[in-house]
Amino acid sequence: MDQLDQADCDECFALQQKLSDLLSRTATALKGEAPEGTLHSFHDLPELAGKLKDQLQVWEAIRRSIAPALDEAQMLLQEWMHVEDPHAYEVVRAKTHKFLKWDEPDSVMRPGST
Repeated sequence: MDQLDQADCDECFALQQKLSDLLSRTATALKGEAPEGTLHSFHDLPELAGKLKDQLQVWEAIRRSIAPALDEAQMLLQEWMHVEDPHAYEVVRAKTHKFLKWDEPDSVMRPGST
């Protein structure tokens, strides 16, 4: 068996340090800060990353499913903001009622309101 020289040992140690840092930062990113004086366990990182990936796919699917409604709402709201008709707010509200929840505070400002 060949013996490692000092350069090989230094290289192995540097690699070990990089991988240890990578694991620690990954655990912190997935689990949050560890309690002071402790480290997170690394054994469950692949499973946790898989679960988070699955959740992200669900959220992406939700985002894609509501994107058309949000685009339409944004377009209507942009139209409403440029109309000085005091009834424009109610027209936009009626058009968007099918996909927006209109439980708003009384403090919402409408064109022409003070």
